[in-house]
Amino acid sequence: MHAIADHVVDTYLEVAISVERDAEAMEEEVFTPRSRMRVT
Repeated sequence: MHAIADHVVDTYLEVAISVERDAEAMEEEVFTPRSRMRVT
């Protein structure tokens, strides 16, 4: 049981950074306009 908890704690930061990057990539994909045409 200690080995599992140790592994989770050791890899937490790596996983958190990966999730943050994925979230930022999704935000960029969703909120970046596809065309350069201005809507007035």
